[in-house]
Amino acid sequence: MYLKGEMKAKFDEFTYWNHDSIPSKDDPFLSSFHWFAVAEALHKPVKAEDMAAVDAALWKN
Repeated sequence: MYLKGEMKAKFDEFTYWNHDSIPSKDDPFLSSFHWFAVAEALHKPVKAEDMAAVDAALWKN
């Protein structure tokens, strides 16, 4: 996974408990990385064509 962005702050220390065990799919630390994709989708510019397609789909029903 490649993340692009601007550094706003840095940490001198970082504590992650249970680092010696394999994380589960429900691990909160790993789950937090899913927010990068959510944030990118929320902040991505919306094209006029996309809005028109959604509008047409909503009025079709």
